[in-house]
Amino acid sequence: MINKLKQETKKNGFILTALFFLFPAVGQACSVCFTGKEGSLPALYLSTAILICLPLIFVVVVYKYVQKKYRERNETEQAQAGP
Repeated sequence: MINKLKQETKKNGFILTALFFLFPAVGQACSVCFTGKEGSLPALYLSTAILICLPLIFVVVVYKYVQKKYRERNETEQAQAGP
């Protein structure tokens, strides 16, 4: 069963590769390869910038949240401890 599946996968991969070599216009839709439509390049650049910035923004937001909770906890402990 697994061998048959592997053979079918290899066969399908070969067919797809052959089609892309025989009909290269089909494979030129990817803007990452810079062979597709040039109008989609700004969208690629924007999405790349967003994906680069999102983890940094996430880390900063989590850090600020933890910092805020830590300060609030210290203030309430100091208020409860009194003078």
